[in-house]
Amino acid sequence: MKKKIFGYMFYSLAMLIILLYIFLTIDPYRIIPFETTIIFVLLVCIFIYIGGILLSKYYHNKKPLKFNLWLFFILYILLLIDLTLLDLSWGRHGFLLTTPNFEYLKNSINLIPFKTIYEYLIKNFNNLTTTSIIFYNIFGNFIALMPMAFFLPLLFKKENKFSNFFLTIFLIVFGIELTQLFGLVGRFDIDDIILNVSGALTMFGILKIKTLNNLIRNIFLLEKNKIDYKKLIKLLIVFALIFLILIAIIKYHNHLYSKNLDTLHYEMKIIDESNSCNQTLDKFYEDDLYTYYFPCEKSNQVYAIINDEDKYLVKDLLNNNPSPYSVDITKIEERFKFYKIDYIKENKYEYTTLNIDLIEDGNSYYTPNITIKNSDEQIIKTKLDYKNALMKDHKYIINLHFIPLKTGNSELTIIITDDNSNELSMKKYKVEVDKDLNVKYELIV
Repeated sequence: MKKKIFGYMFYSLAMLIILLYIFLTIDPYRIIPFETTIIFVLLVCIFIYIGGILLSKYYHNKKPLKFNLWLFFILYILLLIDLTLLDLSWGRHGFLLTTPNFEYLKNSINLIPFKTIYEYLIKNFNNLTTTSIIFYNIFGNFIALMPMAFFLPLLFKKENKFSNFFLTIFLIVFGIELTQLFGLVGRFDIDDIILNVSGALTMFGILKIKTLNNLIRNIFLLEKNKIDYKKLIKLLIVFALIFLILIAIIKYHNHLYSKNLDTLHYEMKIIDESNSCNQTLDKFYEDDLYTYYFPCEKSNQVYAIINDEDKYLVKDLLNNNPSPYSVDITKIEERFKFYKIDYIKENKYEYTTLNIDLIEDGNSYYTPNITIKNSDEQIIKTKLDYKNALMKDHKYIINLHFIPLKTGNSELTIIITDDNSNELSMKKYKVEVDKDLNVKYELIV
């Protein structure tokens, strides 16, 4: 009788923890850290497991443990839904029943295999992408569906067959990706499918190792299968080595990240060593939207001194940076203004200034989304100058540059939306490019 009482007591404790978690998540503005969620889930699982064992021994059957497996499976599904659709700490905001526009779809679909994996593991590994971002996007996707390899074969006999399991996992992952895309809570990325499915299949293979399979069935179904402890120890050593290699990779990336971070945090002085110079425009840098000049010929006399040690010509830092430091025109402009170094900044193309109302959200404001539809991108391209955008008097002020490509006419539609894709305003421009690639534009709506 004590086993029965204590069994139901542990189930009750698990239910209390679930109710506490639900109470904490009622407030939509309270973000529960992912680590906290995991702790809650682990506590619930431990109490359910203990309760199931006690009740199985009391009733002399495995029904409570089978019931436990279903409870664990439901908890895992709820956690998966939370992470993919609802969790604010993962950038989710709930499922929205709306149709994504073409621009959203274009920016939210990746059908090129291994593109995202390459960017995170190769292209972005040696830069200022944090370890957590790489871990969540690569290893997080790899392990996310691994529990399916535990639950499905134990709960459904047909899922013990590799082909059935593969098809089930693929359909689940494909459904998740579509739900994220059309629910406006994420991207449809072929690499997510590759990682999710690969992780689940890897775990399926691991759990099919007889020693591990027997151990799991002994733990969760109280079976009495024979365990080869020598093989089990060898497997644990292999898993430990893989874990240590992963830790070493993370440590190495943290080292690279810290080293790269040092290239951003430095002191810079600007000195002008020219005593006199010819009064003519002296170009020292050009980017995709602007050309930068000194008002006289002195680009070979204006230096940047970094950390009171290293001395470089400003034009060299901007054009073929020979230093180990990260230097861009924004930082140079800020230093020019501080040290009162005269320079001229010219627009390369015609542009218009957009004054857009900021969106109020409680006591704060945020910038709206800007979508540009171009009737003919062969005639003209557009670019928003986010670097020099301003927020002033509850307005978002940003320049839209018109980059001419060939003679002709085009029509631009600028749509302003909030984070829920609700249209706030719209403008239409008629744009004409003449034979000399000069641009004329007219606001028509």
